[in-house]
Amino acid sequence: SRGILLNNGSVEFESTAENVISHYFHNGRDKEEKPALVTFRNYNISQSPVYIEDIFIEGNKNTIPKFGMDIHPEIIIRVCAKQAITDASVSLSIFNSEGINVGVAFSWDDNFYLNIPAAGYYDIYCRFNNCSLVPDQYYISVGLNQSDVTNAWDGISYYPAFVIENQNNVPKYSHRPWGINHFSGNSWSIERNDGE
Repeated sequence: SRGILLNNGSVEFESTAENVISHYFHNGRDKEEKPALVTFRNYNISQSPVYIEDIFIEGNKNTIPKFGMDIHPEIIIRVCAKQAITDASVSLSIFNSEGINVGVAFSWDDNFYLNIPAAGYYDIYCRFNNCSLVPDQYYISVGLNQSDVTNAWDGISYYPAFVIENQNNVPKYSHRPWGINHFSGNSWSIERNDGE
């Protein structure tokens, strides 16, 4: 079968359906551009020794990527340090499109302390390894702090991060109502019970 890719009403590409779909994804048409980070900042950073310069997903610096349910996106937080920082913390929260907090990570829980040796730009990487998110748009909130009892140096709230899609990850009952997480690889069994 044949396919046609239109761009503003004009034919951009015509080939087999498979080639047209490949062309569409290869050229990033399925990705939405990221909004400006500054509009999601809720702190005055003028006196902060470190602030968040950018938040993006590995391999997708300028767009909001779409992934299948089996992918664990790696979040990159680019910070600008005005001075050396020792033993600070990073907190991350992931929210779904309904504003429900679906997960929290606090760097100290994972034995990661934000140590920056000198002024400059640094990338902080975080991957949620034990989380299987359901199809939805996801947003991230990030905080940088010296401790868990002081005011944050910087914070970004509800920044659009990525989209999870059912890309044939769940072939049966694919239009189900989804929860917050998808549990698969579960143990199921049945036993006869005659009222004992």
